Amino acid sequence: MISQAVRTSVSTIASTNLRADQARGIDLSSWRIAFNGAERVRLATIERFADAFARYGFSPGAMFPCYGMAEATVMISGRSRPGGVVLHQAAASPVVGCGSALVGEEIATVDPATGAKLAPGVTGEIWVRGSNIAQGYWRDEASTKQTFCNHLEGHGSGWLRTGDLGMLDNEGELFVTGRLKELLIVRGRNYYPQDIELTVTACHPGMAQQAAVAFVALAEGEQERLVVMLEMERVWRDRVPMTALEARVREAVAQEHDLAVHRVIVVPPRSIPRTTSGKIRRLQTQLLWQNGEFGSNGDAA
Repeated sequence: MISQAVRTSVSTIASTNLRADQARGIDLSSWRIAFNGAERVRLATIERFADAFARYGFSPGAMFPCYGMAEATVMISGRSRPGGVVLHQAAASPVVGCGSALVGEEIATVDPATGAKLAPGVTGEIWVRGSNIAQGYWRDEASTKQTFCNHLEGHGSGWLRTGDLGMLDNEGELFVTGRLKELLIVRGRNYYPQDIELTVTACHPGMAQQAAVAFVALAEGEQERLVVMLEMERVWRDRVPMTALEARVREAVAQEHDLAVHRVIVVPPRSIPRTTSGKIRRLQTQLLWQNGEFGSNGDAA
């Protein structure tokens, strides 16, 4: 069992420098399963965590990347192969495998436009079917039908559309890549906002522990333009010229993703909308910005 003191210290890991007094008395040698169901599960975070706590007995083999959602009674997939984390090399960065289907459950990747099942290695919408799937939403027949009552040709009915994108390999390992509704399309090419956001937060020390959001806005002529909103502590905002910061963001995104940033918006910490569990709400952020909820200098209006 992990003590409350350990839980408190572990909650600060990886993203912060752990002080000696915070780590005093920690022994993680008995920790066998460390669930990680983040959106998305990142290799760099796993490695930082393992490195930071190796001296306290934490075993990298305890890492358990997984995937789930409330509609599937929390868990959909989990690690099934021995030997540690499974990776798939994507265009921007390696994607961490989130395990395979549970016993009595089926996972498929589907073309969201045609509803056709996709072959291993092809990215599509993740569909799930099994006894762990809920029957629907309370008193919401329309949403229930759209989400829970889907037919997959050749594989029957009763499939849950997760709204998430991913791929399966030949052995059934699931790699989650992003949200279908949040996929960015610029000049006919697809980009995952998480990849761009990671590039942005890594390009300057003032953003290392902050959030960033990437979304697409339509300019005149219906051209897609990339907008980046990032949080920054006031001590950094007062210290760093905004023109220099914007230039660094534009250069980093151009180098990593071959994309031009149309607008860089800097806001105070906790300005970007989040869910109750702390996940970034990208579509709401985009809507608020389009409705003028953020001033010209980035401060919330």
